[in-house]
Amino acid sequence: MKMLKRFLEKVMALNIRNISGGDVEKIRVLISELQQPSRIDVLNRRHYYVAYRRIRAFTAFAFKPSEDNIIIKDEVGYLKCEFEDIAYYYATILNYLAYKVVEFKRVFNRTQYAKPLLATHFAGLSWRDMKDDVRKRIVELSKTLHDKVPSKTIAIRRLL
Repeated sequence: MKMLKRFLEKVMALNIRNISGGDVEKIRVLISELQQPSRIDVLNRRHYYVAYRRIRAFTAFAFKPSEDNIIIKDEVGYLKCEFEDIAYYYATILNYLAYKVVEFKRVFNRTQYAKPLLATHFAGLSWRDMKDDVRKRIVELSKTLHDKVPSKTIAIRRLL
């Protein structure tokens, strides 16, 4: 059992006399439904990241964390970049590769892990493989696309 679930069960056991019956049941449901990843990574605000879905597809986007408490769950692959341009470059290259998979009617592996990043290398599309003027144009177009895509905020539901 994961540490957070064990912690919640211990806290509930220690405070059982102070919790109403209805709340005890809600806490038990919460504990049973709680999904805790095997690994949690906290992102650094000084770096840029390319996040991509690591299950079934690898659509990607570039971002810089706005706060210190941003975490990435283990279902999301990511690349940490020192520079903004590199992050935008790889976001577009990964999306280009995903487009090519669809265009040629190929299928995505169930779990991607680092496969998309290896594919950029083997396809000759890594940062160092490109000429400087081509990299600059890709970064420019990537930033334009990122600016045009509407942002979406997901509200956090209250469980109790």
